[in-house]
Amino acid sequence: MLEVFAADSEATSEEIAAVERAAWIANNVKNSDCFREFMAGRKLIETNGRTPDEVAAHLQSIAGAVPVSFYFRCLTASQKCNSPTAAIAYRQPPDPAVFFNRAYYDVTSADFDIYELAGSLAHEALGHSLGGYDHAFDWTPDRDFSVPYSISGASSRNGDAFQHCRQTLGYSD
Repeated sequence: MLEVFAADSEATSEEIAAVERAAWIANNVKNSDCFREFMAGRKLIETNGRTPDEVAAHLQSIAGAVPVSFYFRCLTASQKCNSPTAAIAYRQPPDPAVFFNRAYYDVTSADFDIYELAGSLAHEALGHSLGGYDHAFDWTPDRDFSVPYSISGASSRNGDAFQHCRQTLGYSD
């Protein structure tokens, strides 16, 4: 089971609650038959020598605690922001901590999507931190088929497990 905890004292109670709920959703998705079938049937790259079926089994066996922090960095250039980022979440290997950008994940906003946070958490924590899978830093046509992007974050054209299983599991708006 994926467990999360606040890595710093700056996380708000709302952020902690959101990340705990996101971890619960991520665990339910990863433990589902839908997730296993999607991952086992997908053309995967950067699998650390595992077949897609072995990757699916490995991901479903993952357990561990991952520290989570929130930070703020603007997403679009403006007078107040001369250094925007496209990053909504990241980690700094070999540190297992996952960092979420408050500019994108404002848990108090009416537009906040807990399922998107759960998908990003699964990508970073299950795919990278605990799973040990990687992908190209820069975009490539095949990056959607890396294990972390196949979990969540792939383009809508190529789909990912979270996009595929969301409605099957009853996680819809």
